[in-house]
Amino acid sequence: MAPSKAYGSTWIWPLDGKLWPVVICRDEKVPTEFLEHRAKEYALPAILLGKHKFIWVVVNGLQEVDPSQDYSSGSWYHQQGEWTATDADEQLRCNAFEKDLGFWGDDEFWSNYLLNEAEVRRLEKQGRHSSGKRRWSEDDEHDSSTSGARRIRSRINDAIASSRDRRHEQLDALGDGDLQIPRPSQEKKKKKDNLDDDSSDGEELFVRDRRVDSAQGSVEEQREKYRREVVARKHDYRECTIFVGEEHKPFFLPRDKISHYHYFSKSVQHSPELGNHIKLYENSSIKSPAFAPIHEFLITKDCAPYFLDRKTPQIEGVFSEETKDTAAQIIATIYVDAAKLQLDGLQTLCVRKIKAMHPLSGQSLMLLIRYSEMVYKHEREHDDEYQSRGDLHHWLVDQVAERFFELYKLNSLAMDRILREYRDFRETVVDRLPLYREKREREMGS
Repeated sequence: MAPSKAYGSTWIWPLDGKLWPVVICRDEKVPTEFLEHRAKEYALPAILLGKHKFIWVVVNGLQEVDPSQDYSSGSWYHQQGEWTATDADEQLRCNAFEKDLGFWGDDEFWSNYLLNEAEVRRLEKQGRHSSGKRRWSEDDEHDSSTSGARRIRSRINDAIASSRDRRHEQLDALGDGDLQIPRPSQEKKKKKDNLDDDSSDGEELFVRDRRVDSAQGSVEEQREKYRREVVARKHDYRECTIFVGEEHKPFFLPRDKISHYHYFSKSVQHSPELGNHIKLYENSSIKSPAFAPIHEFLITKDCAPYFLDRKTPQIEGVFSEETKDTAAQIIATIYVDAAKLQLDGLQTLCVRKIKAMHPLSGQSLMLLIRYSEMVYKHEREHDDEYQSRGDLHHWLVDQVAERFFELYKLNSLAMDRILREYRDFRETVVDRLPLYREKREREMGS
C-alpha cells in the first residue's frame, strides 16, 4: 500500500491514451462494493477528477503533477472552445485540470462529493419511478423527490463554493493549511454504502481499467532482469551500484565519486550478491531517465546541455528562442532533482547555465519560478541554509521586477497564477519594482 502521506495527494494517471488527475484514497473513504473489486493487492483506490468516479491505480503508473505543464492546452477542442456530444470525455478531462484541481480537495472532500452526487441521482431516479402514479411537471412545487434532489444538489454546490472560499481565505491569512471537511455520520455512511440496492449508481461511480492487472507484472520482470545482471557482475569494493526508479535500474560508478556526498555515502549498503549498492528507489521518486544526467555529473562534474567551453558562458546548441526554452526546461528539471539529492555543486552549475541563457522568454521564466519555489519549499522544511536556491530565487525576482510590465502583457494568466500561488516571491517582486522604475527613469533622463 502507499505510505499514509500519499492519501489525499494528487497524481497524473494515463487512461485511454490521455492524462487525467487522480486523488489517492484511503480504503475507508471508498464504497465497500468498490473495494470488493480490488483485482490485485497492490492496487490503490483513487478518485478520477473530471469524471468524478472511483478508479483503481498502481504506483508505478502514477506520474507527479508537473506544475509547469498545461495539461489541457494541447487539446484541439480546448483551443477551439467548441464541444459536441462525442467530445464529452475530452471536455471532462479539461474540466478536471481547469476546475476540479482548483477546489484543493483531498480524498475526504472528493469522496463526500461523489457519494452525495450518487445520492442525488438515486433520489432523481426514485422520482422518475414514481411518475407512473402521477405525472409531474418540472415546475411542480409538490414533487418532493425532484425538489429534494435539487435542494441536495444546490447544497452540494454551495458547500463546494464555500469550502473553496474558506480554503483561499486560509491561504491568504496563514500562508498554508488544510481544509477540514467534516466526516459523514454513520447513518449517512451506511446509506451511501448501499447505493446499489435499487439502482445502478454503484456502476456509475466506478471506472474499470484492465491495465492495473498487468502493470505490476511487467515491472517485477524488469526488476528481476536487472538484478540478475548485477549479480552476474564481478564486484569490486571500489565500485557502487545505484538502483533507481520503480524498475530498480542499476547505475554503476566508482565509490569515491559519491564518498563526499552525504546523501549517497550514508545510504551505501553491502551484500555478497549485489556488492556495494544504494537503493535510491526507497527514498526518492526520481525515475531512471531523470537520473542519467545526475549519474553523468557524479562522474564528470558536468552534464548536458553543456557550455561551449570553459571561457565562453554560452550553452551548446542554443541559438533560437525555442532551443533556449527546451534547454531551460531540461536544466530546471535537473536542478530540482539535484536539490532532492542534496547535490549543491550540481545546483550551482544549473544556476550558472540558466544565467548564461539570459534573456529568457516569459514562458521559461514562469517555469523556472515554479521549479525554484518547489526547491525553496523543500529546503526550507529540511535545511537551515539554502544558498543555492536563494541565488536562483533572487535572480528570478530581479528578472521579473525588471521586465514586470512586459511579462504581464505577454503572460498575464501565468503571471497572475504565479503571484497568487507564491506569496514570498510576489512580495519580493513588489518591493523591487520601485528600484527598477527609478532605474528606467534615470536611463530615460540620460
